[in-house]
Amino acid sequence: MEAEHSALARKIQELTVLYEISQLLVSIPDPKEELGHVLDILHSKMGMKRGTITLLDPVTQELDIKAAHGLTDRERQRGHYQKQLKGRRTFYQGKLCCPSGNTDRKRAVRT
Repeated sequence: MEAEHSALARKIQELTVLYEISQLLVSIPDPKEELGHVLDILHSKMGMKRGTITLLDPVTQELDIKAAHGLTDRERQRGHYQKQLKGRRTFYQGKLCCPSGNTDRKRAVRT
């Protein structure tokens, strides 16, 4: 019973945070300007320690970190992803995935 209550409380908290973020993004002319604030909300309300928001550059077809929380400058500079990485597809049509055969998520994200 306690576990069910805890899981329900977590779901309510997650939905509340999603609502707060959506209200922020629809209330401003250019949501890209508030991406750092989105990560601040996730940190303060959900306890996120490290996170990034990456967006696809339509010209270069590369992903770049547009906002980061908890990363060093060096880590942030490494956050530049190309379509092909060591012969493996790392993103396609806006959907992120880990390189196949790599179960170490931390390594896959840094690759």
